[in-house]
Amino acid sequence: MAAREILNFAFGSNLTPARLQARLPHARLLGTAWLPGYTLGFRHRGQDGSAKCSIEPDNSGDACVHGVLYALTEQEVSMLDSIEGAGYVRQCVDVIRQCGTQTTAHCYLTQQFHNDLLPFSWYLEHVLRGVQYHQFPASYQQLLSRQPCILDLDYHRAQRELSIYQ
Repeated sequence: MAAREILNFAFGSNLTPARLQARLPHARLLGTAWLPGYTLGFRHRGQDGSAKCSIEPDNSGDACVHGVLYALTEQEVSMLDSIEGAGYVRQCVDVIRQCGTQTTAHCYLTQQFHNDLLPFSWYLEHVLRGVQYHQFPASYQQLLSRQPCILDLDYHRAQRELSIYQ
């Protein structure tokens, strides 16, 4: 009997298949989607103390977060829960697939927002590579490319994080 697949909506550093599959080798990329009524930010405190992607409700008419859908097994979802850490909670959201159909997927929502943090440059590079890889709208790419970031003083961590693209 095949394992039940669970849809995951990735919107941050897991956008590129290289990044998520380095963590979960059997994750299947299903395509792009967007989450209406939310805005992407960098207001989640990561386990390393830097800013990570967060999404929050936004009632403005054109607000949406672009992302991708992955098919995961229950075991992979448990592994991703551990990777994402305690600051996120996995919840179901309704996303719109590229073909226009609506589907429900899990995603990780921040529980506490921080305005005083910046992402590390390597983390922002994961996100930027993802939006470029999936050819998200130019305006979305430009908005994210203007995100300020800081240098990670742990040179080896930064190198290790970006080594998946070599």
